[in-house]
Amino acid sequence: MADCEADRVQVFRADGELLAVIVGLLYPLAVAADAQFLYVAEREGRITILDYDLTVLAQLGFYASHFAAHSLAVDTHGNLYFSSLLE
Repeated sequence: MADCEADRVQVFRADGELLAVIVGLLYPLAVAADAQFLYVAEREGRITILDYDLTVLAQLGFYASHFAAHSLAVDTHGNLYFSSLLE
């Protein structure tokens, strides 16, 4: 679950148990996942990709860029889709 105001993502089990907290993000707005990765859309202009050990593997975009993902999704082929706040 993205917690924009606290700059973190919280990871829960289906029964509601808190498993992990990911900090150091830039106003995370959305989270998507596939079999291998977690994807976090951050309001300040980037998407962070993590593995399930919560290691950051890549970051797309940069702080205050025009690339401002607001929501995202991933399909079964690993294609990443996002909507942007800016044109």
